[in-house]
Parts: sequence; structure tokens; C-alpha cells
Amino acid sequence: MLKIPQSDIGLSSIVVKEWTASDPATCPLLKGTSLRDDLAAQRLADSLRSRVDIREGYGGLELATDFFRGHIDVGPLRIAIHPKLPAITAHHTTTLCHMVCGMLELSMKPVPPQPTMGCMIF
Repeated sequence: MLKIPQSDIGLSSIVVKEWTASDPATCPLLKGTSLRDDLAAQRLADSLRSRVDIREGYGGLELATDFFRGHIDVGPLRIAIHPKLPAITAHHTTTLCHMVCGMLELSMKPVPPQPTMGCMIF
């Protein structure tokens, strides 16, 4: 999901999650946005392609993110890439440690065999 906070320095801010793609159809702020007249921004976008793919589309810029998280200023855009999964809290970590150390009682129930008809097993 895209969030577009107001920017205080004249850049258009876009917040995306890692492993997502955005284009003018999903983010109206990208509609009509271009790096065509900004050679430095084009070079920067090319050098960042392994982290965030910023390309010119017919209707505006298109973004595709992978595992990179952070903030990038490219041309008229400030792109903030956040984690796709929520952060692990101390409670989750404690619960996981208790499970691993055997301090949390878990009951195991037998699972009946499932038919594999229609599946290919290699």
C-alpha cells in the first residue's frame, strides 16, 4: 500500500514497502512525473537499479523495490522504502525463546496423512 506524506522541502514523498511495484495507476503522484530533463537524477536512478528500479513509463515513473529499505531522493521524488513484514517485538522474541528452550508447553497432535493426488513430488 502506498502512503504519500506531505514533504516540507519541495520533494514529493512516496512511502512504499519492499518487494512491491508502483506505477501511475497505483500512485497518482507518479503520473506525469519524469526524470527526462534531469541528467543527474537519471544517472542516480541507473546506479540504484540493483536496489530500487526507477523507470520512465508512458504515463509517468514506475518503481519496483526489492529487499532494500531506506530513503532515496531521486529527482523530484523522496522514496521511503519500509519493511514488508512488521517488526518483531520483544514479546515475539521472548515467546520464540521460550518455545526453543522448552519453557512453553506446546501440544503436538498427529496430522492424518493427506492424499497427494494431483501433486507432482520430485
